[in-house]
Amino acid sequence: MPKRIFIVDDDSIFLLISSRLIKKLYPALMVETFKNGELVIERLQHGQPDVLFLDLNMPIMDGWIFLDKMQETYTHPPFDLYISSSSINPQDKQRAHDNPFVKGFIEKPWDS
Repeated sequence: MPKRIFIVDDDSIFLLISSRLIKKLYPALMVETFKNGELVIERLQHGQPDVLFLDLNMPIMDGWIFLDKMQETYTHPPFDLYISSSSINPQDKQRAHDNPFVKGFIEKPWDS
């Protein structure tokens, strides 16, 4: 069972709802939220999550650039990483599937 989850998304409402949903289902989990990939890169220098949910389309550093940075830094995934996106583009799903750091693709919105 994971202990710490990071959610990276530029949508404040999604961050609020998803973190509340996770806390409702798993009250013991620690949930941290980030508005873009750059902020979570900085945070990773001080500790890592067990699971990270990553949006693709964000300002400053999008999900694809974040994944590129992860592959520059690590030889294998240091935590479970899932793409969480509202993208209906089949190329996004295929690209996520082909990335060795991505465990899965979860379509937004989430529901319980």
